[in-house]
Amino acid sequence: MKTLLCNCFLLGSRPKGSTTGTGSWFQTLPEIGEYPDKNITVNGKAVDGVIVVDQAAIDKCMSAFKVRAADPNFRGLLVDREHFSLMADHTSDAMAWATDIRTGAEGIWTLWEFTPDGQRIWDNKILLSRSPVMELEHIGTNRYRPVAILSIAMTNTPQFETLSTFAAARAAETQTPKGTTTMTKLLALLGLAETATEDEAIVAVQALIDSQAAAETAIEEAQAEVIARRCDAFIAANKGSISDVDKFKTNYIAAPDAIEAAFGYYRAAPGQKPRINARDASTPAHAPGSGKPRAQIAAKRQSAVSTYRAGNPSCSFAAAWAACRSADPDLFADE
Repeated sequence: MKTLLCNCFLLGSRPKGSTTGTGSWFQTLPEIGEYPDKNITVNGKAVDGVIVVDQAAIDKCMSAFKVRAADPNFRGLLVDREHFSLMADHTSDAMAWATDIRTGAEGIWTLWEFTPDGQRIWDNKILLSRSPVMELEHIGTNRYRPVAILSIAMTNTPQFETLSTFAAARAAETQTPKGTTTMTKLLALLGLAETATEDEAIVAVQALIDSQAAAETAIEEAQAEVIARRCDAFIAANKGSISDVDKFKTNYIAAPDAIEAAFGYYRAAPGQKPRINARDASTPAHAPGSGKPRAQIAAKRQSAVSTYRAGNPSCSFAAAWAACRSADPDLFADE
């Protein structure tokens, strides 16, 4: 035998964190448990009984909603005012339409799309409780299981006494439904309790962003300091072979490994003639003090520039030439 039940399950303020771009989620059936109730209607009469919200109840209510939602003409479950749609002498205007459903640790939640009247009533805190009308099945003695949600009412006369109204209001105000897996996982990753507010989550995320930015800045500063010290040490060890220290330092900091490689391979041996400034377009017949032919010097220059550009693909030929000349002024000097 199936009966109908009207019962008020939850009193609460706007559920912060449970609002979407097209509606708001409201707890409509409580979490799994057994709930004594004196307003179960059987054959038109109110009787004392126990509402059994078990996994079977959750599954059947979810399935019944999905069957109705599959109808192309489905607008949503009616959310009316004080169950007026069940009373012949009252209007049945919709305050909202429950267009979606979800389940989790806190039972069943429905997604409401308010009408203008319903939005006004909710925003102005005129009616804050929810009262589902359920189809029940008798499962023995005075026990009844919900198998479908038929409609929901906005009301201020809750009769469901198991949930503390204050605790329910606080939960609705501060929590996303526990069935929202992504949110609960995010709170856990942030080291926050499931009862954390949206603002607390935002603060935690911003703290992580700030910490990462500070760490990246510290790493960059440390790397720059290491290169600067490395440059100073290299210049000190090779100061007799560097003609323009400032220019060499600029090129070194930009590409320390390439400069060291070019310098170490091509720098002049001790005792060569003093270096002179080179002209990029000219190549002497012989290297200063070496007696080597022009073709051999040109080949070494070309090899040095090619090696540098291989390690710095975005570097132009002119910039590579300048870097190599700074690293090995003897090779690139004119007669």
